[in-house]
Amino acid sequence: MNPLEYWLTFMKNAHKSDGKDLLQKLMGRKEELAMAMDMLEEISADERLRQKAYAREKARLDAISRIKCAELKGMEKGKVEGKADLLIKQLSKRFGNRLPKDLQTLLMGADDAVLDTIGEEIFDLQTPDDILKFLN
Repeated sequence: MNPLEYWLTFMKNAHKSDGKDLLQKLMGRKEELAMAMDMLEEISADERLRQKAYAREKARLDAISRIKCAELKGMEKGKVEGKADLLIKQLSKRFGNRLPKDLQTLLMGADDAVLDTIGEEIFDLQTPDDILKFLN
C-alpha cells in the first residue's frame, strides 16, 4: 500500500467504530497516522475544539463558494460584454459606419437575451434606429 492509500483508508474508516482493527494495523505501519488519530480523538473529545474545527471548515468552504460564485459572475459578465462588442462591430459594418456612441452605450448595457435577439434580427434591421425597438 502506498502512502496515499494509507491516508485514504484512514480517512474513510476513522469515524467507523467497526474499522478500529484496520486503523490499528495502519497506525502500526505509519507513525503519521497514529499522530493523526490521536489528534482526531483529542478534538472529538473536546466539544469546544470540535466546534472551532467545524467553524474553520465552514469558513473555508464558504470562502471557496464565494470565490467560485464571483468567478462565474465574472465569466458571465465577460461573455455578455464580448457579445455586445461583437454586435457593435457587426452593426457598424451592416450600416457602413460607426454606430452613434449613445447606441453603443445602450448595447453595452443590454442584457444577454436582448443582445441575442438583436443578433438574430440583424439582417432585418434597416437603420440604426431600428435597434432601439429592442432596447426600450
